[in-house]
Amino acid sequence: MKPTPTARGALALCLVSALLFGGHALARAEAGAAVAPAKASAPALWVVRDADTTIYLFGTMHLLRPETVWRTPALDDALAATGELWIEAEEPSPAALQALIAELGVDLAHPLSGRLTEEERARLSTIATGLGMPANGLDPMRPWLASLILSVVPAMKAGFDPAKGVDKAVQAVAVERGIPVRSLETAEQQIRYLAGLPDEVQMRMLREGMEDIAAGPAIVERMATAWATGDLREMEAILVDELKTDSADLYQALVVDRNRRWAEQIERRLDDPGVSFVAVGAGHLVGPDRLQSLLDGDGVSIARLQ
Repeated sequence: MKPTPTARGALALCLVSALLFGGHALARAEAGAAVAPAKASAPALWVVRDADTTIYLFGTMHLLRPETVWRTPALDDALAATGELWIEAEEPSPAALQALIAELGVDLAHPLSGRLTEEERARLSTIATGLGMPANGLDPMRPWLASLILSVVPAMKAGFDPAKGVDKAVQAVAVERGIPVRSLETAEQQIRYLAGLPDEVQMRMLREGMEDIAAGPAIVERMATAWATGDLREMEAILVDELKTDSADLYQALVVDRNRRWAEQIERRLDDPGVSFVAVGAGHLVGPDRLQSLLDGDGVSIARLQ
């Protein structure tokens, strides 16, 4: 059984969608976004503690509908208490991002049209025009980038906005408070994770994205609803289960390996006193290889707050 658009959409949303499509929208993120009243269902928030250190873990959505209300008193209390914010990666400058995409996302010598069947080429052209691009707009892209566009752009056209992503909102809070923002990895690393996938994996992602593009926005809607209500089992089903079973190589590279590297950094943070807030894609905090499970050592307690 092949991965559904669930798995591909999760990959896009949990990796570089905010970097590639966010348009440097931090200035537009609303630090004073509406705060929901206390409720039984809310985006999941965890706290990791040892004797003198507190670290909040919050799973994020990189794209949300503008009307989504997700901030709660518990979350705002955690942000108010923190002395530093950790995110996946800060946005590069537009020039640096453009250079990365030119280097890693474009291959003029091997256009997609030369790697697809006649039927697939026609389908890709139809998709490109449906997304508001020239018919050959996807042709010079490497498969990983074209696949990412097939996952993210339909969701954006359906009303999901990277400028309203949770990462940007919590960064805006940090900037407003004047606390440092640190990154667990760089934008270049994030893009290289996808660009470095084996060619056959990239082509599989592209073909499946072409086949299932119409289902993408509904999957993102389902994922956003599960996230907003703190439904961890539903999130695991969407973000982990099928990917882990059917695309083990992608799961290892984009979830497991990155979680291990992040855990090492967070464990070093536990060596120093203070309070930190870590905001990463929600897919990293659910499933058997979730980030929390890698931090559960001697003298460390982990609890879900909401």
